[in-house]
Parts: sequence; C-alpha cells; structure tokens
Amino acid sequence: MKKPETKLEAQQKTGYIFASIATFCLALTALFIRDLTITYKMPSLVMAFWRNLLAISILFVFLLIFKRDLLKLERVHLPFMMLFGLGVVLFNLTWTLSVVANGPSIATVIVYSSVPFTAFMAYWFMRESVRLPKIIAIVVTLIGCAMVSLTSTSIKLNLGGLLIGLLSGLTYAAYTLLSRKAGQKGINPWTSFIYSFFFGTIFMGLVNLFPVKFIPGQAATPSAMVLSLPPMGWISLIGLAVISTIIGFGAYNTSLVHLPASTANMVLTLEPLITAMFAFFLFNERLSSTQLLGGLLVVAAVLWIRWYEGQLAAKQKLKLTPIN
Repeated sequence: MKKPETKLEAQQKTGYIFASIATFCLALTALFIRDLTITYKMPSLVMAFWRNLLAISILFVFLLIFKRDLLKLERVHLPFMMLFGLGVVLFNLTWTLSVVANGPSIATVIVYSSVPFTAFMAYWFMRESVRLPKIIAIVVTLIGCAMVSLTSTSIKLNLGGLLIGLLSGLTYAAYTLLSRKAGQKGINPWTSFIYSFFFGTIFMGLVNLFPVKFIPGQAATPSAMVLSLPPMGWISLIGLAVISTIIGFGAYNTSLVHLPASTANMVLTLEPLITAMFAFFLFNERLSSTQLLGGLLVVAAVLWIRWYEGQLAAKQKLKLTPIN
C-alpha cells in the first residue's frame, strides 16, 4: 500500500508544476517581443509599460469578479510592495540594456547568472541550504543554457556588456528573492503580483516620460506612449500580457511559495530550450545538434535536482514515521 505524501513532498510536487507552467509561458516572451519590436516597431520600454499595464488591468478585473479578497493588502506591506515594484522595473531596464549591448543570445545566457546569484543570495539572506548536488546541477544548467542560446560563430563581448549582463542576472535574482520573501510574509502570490506590477507600471511610466533620454527603448516623446497598433499587434501585446506576464510570473511567484528560490529559478533555465522549440515550429528555425545537447543537459540537471530533493523528502518522511 502506497504511503500518503508528506507535506514537504506535496509542496515540492506543487512547486514543480507551477515552475513548469511558468517556464512554458515565459518561453513565449521572446517571440511576442520579437513580433512587437520588429514587426510593429514598438520601443522596448513603451512595450514593457503597456505589457505591465494590461496585465494588472486584466488581472484586477478578474480578481474583482471572482476573488475580491486577493485585492486586499495590509498597509504594513505597502513599502515592501513598492520595493518589489522597483525590482520589476530594474530587471526590465537591465535586461533591455543587456540585449542592446550584447545581443539577444548572449543576453539570454548571461541573465541566467541569476541561478547562482539566487542560490547564494538565498543562502546568505534566507538561510536556504546549498548542497554540492545543487551546485553541480546549477553549473550543468548554465552550460546547457549557453549551448542552446549561443548559436552564433562570432561572439563579441566587452567589459561593459558583461557588467550590464551580470547586473540583469542580479536583478532577476533579486526579483526571485522578493517574490519568495512575499510568500514568507504570508502574502498570496496573486496579491503580491498585482501590487508589485502596479508599482512597477508607475515606475516604468516615469522612466519613459523622464525628459533625459539615456536608456534605449524609452518613449521619444510623451505622445509615443499612445499606441496605434493594428488588430494583430494588439493580439501579440495581449498575449504578452496574459500568457507571459499574468500566467508566467503568477505561476513563478506561486512556485516560490513551495520551492526554494534557487530550485525554482533553476527550473526556468529550460526557457531557452522551449523558446528554441517554439521558434522551430513557428518560424522554421532549425535546432542544431549543439542546441539539442544543451537542452538535454538542462533537462537532465532539472530532473536530477527533482530526484535529489525527492530523496531528501523521503528521508525526512522516514524519520517522521513512528516505529511500531
């Protein structure tokens, strides 16, 4: 007779399910952004503003109708949510600058420096354990991610590009830890999502309207904030807001309630592989043998850490089982 799951085992299973949903939805982000910036010439930070605005507007209406209690937030948490919103904007800004400085492929690889950043920041600030098997899995995922993303034979990287790329990884790790901290404070993941992105939208609007234009993708004039998209452009923007933002980041926030920050962040390294697969089916972009091997390495590392944490949960279950 199969023994019932312990609370830890159930949490792990739930966490991996939500992390997998987040990975799948976030993998579509690059495809939506590619369509909006190339086909419809949207400035990247204007797009980020509208993405966030549409996401919180749609989620607000949904929660207002079906789950109004999730819109309530204790006043004591407002300063933290403002900080969380600042984290959202800083990640958007550093990611944009990294793409401009390094190109999409290299920027994608460097942003996953968030995996070791998250692991070690979670260790220092939240006392989450980082054992040798997890360190090995992190290294393997980074190698695999690089193999999937770096398809160009000519790779150029300068010190400035490297630094801004690492900063994008650091801000991604900060977002992960802020979301994890929100869960530890007892804030529902969807409540933390809507408030953090609400403040993030305000901050992003201010960045776009700032009179000094020093960041690529800012609105050139206030009138550039007003959108004039054809129907297919709106479909892409709404898809970015609903699939990649509401479901993607909402599921990621939920996974962080159930999984250590470093584990949830490592599952997301499957994102470049899934993006490449979508590009293959939608745009007939071929996957090289190197990309396939890199994808297998990432999958193997995630499955390895899932098995390893399952073994730890089983050992804990054994310890808790009374001896008759």
